[in-house]
Amino acid sequence: DYVKRLLAIVWPSFELSRPFDLSTPGKREILSIGAATLVRTWLLNRSAKLQKKLTGAAYRRDSDAFKACLGAGALITVVGSACSSAYNYNKEMLCVVWRDKLTRTMHDAYFKHMAFYH
Repeated sequence: DYVKRLLAIVWPSFELSRPFDLSTPGKREILSIGAATLVRTWLLNRSAKLQKKLTGAAYRRDSDAFKACLGAGALITVVGSACSSAYNYNKEMLCVVWRDKLTRTMHDAYFKHMAFYH
């Protein structure tokens, strides 16, 4: 179970046996990044297929098919832009969550054995 060990290192509170809870900081961002990655992969696949259709329509001089492909390409571009923005936003939010967690852990360790004004 290499994946479970890797998940335990990256995400110590992750357990498959517990009910899934999105309230822990970082879980929503990781799931959103995964979803955005899957959508982006699907969009790249559709874009490659559309490129094939667009090239075929241009060689056949089929203007109706060419216009339809251009419209589909514009739609793919808009969805890809939204997907990229969502990915970048969640990546930055995950950085903030991890930076906050790291800072809190370091401060707790530093101030653990200090006695102020005693």
